[in-house]
Amino acid sequence: YMKAFDYLVQASNGLQDDPTILEHLGRCLIKMGSPNKALPVIQRAIQAGGDFEVLNNIIDEIEGIQ
Repeated sequence: YMKAFDYLVQASNGLQDDPTILEHLGRCLIKMGSPNKALPVIQRAIQAGGDFEVLNNIIDEIEGIQ
């Protein structure tokens, strides 16, 4: 996941408001054991116009972990 994380960070630096990249970055952070860091990333994905239902399900998942 670390390699994927590095690529996703690079991609998000170039496309800061891309909801798909933000969603994948958030999912990667969850898999890496950092749900607290994933939550604001997923919230940014919602603000950027990502699929609310999908992203809200990820938020529910994060809240279940915490």
